Formats: sequence, structure tokens, C-alpha cells
Amino acid sequence: FGYDTGVISGAMILMRSERDNCPRYGGYGLSDFQVEVVVDSTIGGAILGAGIGGWAADLYGRHRVLTISAILFTLGSLMLGLAMNFITLIFGRIIVGIAIGFASHTVPVYLGECAQPQIRGKVLGCFNAFVVFGQILAGILDGAFFYVHNGWRLMLGFGAV
Repeated sequence: FGYDTGVISGAMILMRSERDNCPRYGGYGLSDFQVEVVVDSTIGGAILGAGIGGWAADLYGRHRVLTISAILFTLGSLMLGLAMNFITLIFGRIIVGIAIGFASHTVPVYLGECAQPQIRGKVLGCFNAFVVFGQILAGILDGAFFYVHNGWRLMLGFGAV
């Protein structure tokens, strides 16, 4: 989920641009308030996902919750990449946020249970390293897609991969 938390910083620059003034970027001309809502909706979704993630993992099992999380990551990213209005952006970010909450709550526990005691710390350390790697990858792709027409769609939609 590192990619999904980091990608918005580059995408927001393009989404703030006016469509008429800068058609190459294809932004929505978002106001400061709208930018805050889009960014913070992910945090709200993550709070919700983390809050119900433990309960869902106990009820349905960690593997099912992780599968649901992966589906939500994919659907939310596709929704963001194809968004045609501000409301769709918010809902896409909420869905991704719920997936982040599920994953951040469930993955460390699942890995800790599956890993042998001798390597448990290394496995969890790798998990944290890959979250950071996702954030680095988001920055790299933000730069790569910055000058591409509707590059923000590619930035956000790439999370589905």
C-alpha cells in the first residue's frame, strides 16, 4: 500500500491544473478544499478499514480479508484512473483507503503467524521495506508520467497493477 499512499502527491499537481488553461494535463482545477478532501478521504477510509479489519479477520479469516483488500485496491485504483468527476475521485480514494486499512492491520499479523520464529523479524522488516519501496516507486512514476497527457490517470490507475 506504499504506492497508494505516495502517488497522490504527484497526481494532485496535475489534477489541480485547469482543463482549459492546460489541456495537456487534463486536470479538474481543484480548489484547495477539494484537494484536501481527495487526500483526506483516503485517511478516512484507512481508519474505517483498520477499525473493521481486525473484526473481519477474526470473523472471516485473515486470508479472506487480504483477498478482499487486494480486490479493493484494484477496484479503487481503476475507479481513480477512470474518474470523470470529483465525486468519483473521492469514492475511489475511500475504497483505496479501506484497502490500506485492511492491509495495514492484517498483513503484519498474517506474516507473523506464517513465518518461522527464527525469521519472523526479517519477514516483517521486509514488509516494511516494501511499503517504503512502494512510496519510492510512486515518486518515480509520478515523475515519469508528469508530462504525459492525462498522466495523473496513469499515476492513479497504475495502482491496479
